Amino acid sequence: MNLQISSKNPNHDDSEKEKLTKQHESLKKSYNIIDVIEGWTIIGSFVCFIISSLLITILLIIYTPTDDSLHKYKPLLTNNIKEKNIEKIKAKQDKLEKKS
Repeated sequence: MNLQISSKNPNHDDSEKEKLTKQHESLKKSYNIIDVIEGWTIIGSFVCFIISSLLITILLIIYTPTDDSLHKYKPLLTNNIKEKNIEKIKAKQDKLEKKS
């Protein structure tokens, strides 16, 4: 981004040229800062993505049920299901007895 300052007016003083060059330099600096911020934003989002995917895989590895844990909890689940079925059957029998 080049800024060429040309003076068509011979009475044009140097103070305006200096103002324009200072403005140009400040614009250059602000664009550089914006580029740096954009770069760090991209890098930061990439790093966050990697960290989150690693955490998810670690949690999946830790909390994936193994065969041993399934065998350990299976009787509890089947007992609960059996108890619920027995309760349903008893409730149906009670309804039939009340009707008759």
